[in-house]
Amino acid sequence: MILRRLYEHVRTHNWFAVVIDLVIVVVGVFIGIQVSNWNTERLERRAARIYIERIREDIGVSELNFRDQIAYHRKLYEHALAAFNSFDKSNDALGESFLIDAYHASRLLVPGVVDRSTYDEMLSSGRMNSIPNIEIRRQLANYYRNMATSENFLRYEAPYREKIRRLMPWPVQYAMNQYCDTTFSLDSHGRALVSLPESCKLGLSPDVTAAAVAAIHNPDLKQDLVRRLNDLETRLKQYQRMIDQGKLLDELLADTIF
Repeated sequence: MILRRLYEHVRTHNWFAVVIDLVIVVVGVFIGIQVSNWNTERLERRAARIYIERIREDIGVSELNFRDQIAYHRKLYEHALAAFNSFDKSNDALGESFLIDAYHASRLLVPGVVDRSTYDEMLSSGRMNSIPNIEIRRQLANYYRNMATSENFLRYEAPYREKIRRLMPWPVQYAMNQYCDTTFSLDSHGRALVSLPESCKLGLSPDVTAAAVAAIHNPDLKQDLVRRLNDLETRLKQYQRMIDQGKLLDELLADTIF
């Protein structure tokens, strides 16, 4: 329509009308571009808000995982400390409870993994720039970088686990796996929950119990248990630091305005 009218004005040498038509075309194109840019920016802001909310949900899931790890490792620490205190007693004064404490102290749990699914999706799709705040993007990168470093640290296994499982007689380890093993369950969201029994009985004969106590009640294993105690205490602190870092990032994201 506008082009046909422009052609007619040129053909009739109506240059004033030609100028008016050109202005209309230019203004129309400009407005169209501006509307398109505004709509694109609106969609980008909407996508950023959705990503931020999803990342905050991921942080919440990660915190639940870390709290589960803290609860489990705190129980391991209690058993390790009880076993350590028992090393000062004579063999005759030790029984099943010492074996249970010593064995539980060697248990491990796969490190709590940070839920970074949303962040990885943003990276792979090139959507990081949808978050206009450069400082927010920097904080996100630092958080996930720190979490990866923490995960690598938490993969360390103290030598105590390997040593006690070589020294403790198999009938005792078999009984531990039958009657005192870690239990697994699922919460309402399908998340795996792990725990140790509050109490358990191995049902070992006095001779088997005495032989097992004699096998592991030695100064070398006590030194390894000291290292294990330090490892467990460090893990508890590390998981708490990861929770604290997540909370700080969550607070920052909660205050972000788009």
